Amino acid sequence: MIQVKLTGEFIKLVPVSTTEPQSGEGSPLAENNAASAKSGVFDMEYESGMTISQLVARLGVKERGIKYTIMVNNSRKPEDYELCDSDSVLIIPLLAGG
Repeated sequence: MIQVKLTGEFIKLVPVSTTEPQSGEGSPLAENNAASAKSGVFDMEYESGMTISQLVARLGVKERGIKYTIMVNNSRKPEDYELCDSDSVLIIPLLAGG
């Protein structure tokens, strides 16, 4: 199991369930239907060998069209990093402005 924290615009992607299949009509990725929708923090089962890239795809982060950065256990990691049991993953949308 891993812990995922979504921030900013990505909080809307908190899954309703983290154990059901995550694609197609009626997906548990329905926006704002989980008790943790306000905090953006939830525990999630993952498959052995799952990469950050696969996690991001499963959650629908890239579909938002917002650039982001990933932290795993408080360190920035590349998208090919393989997740491990008890990892804490933080997905942060990047901001621009001046």
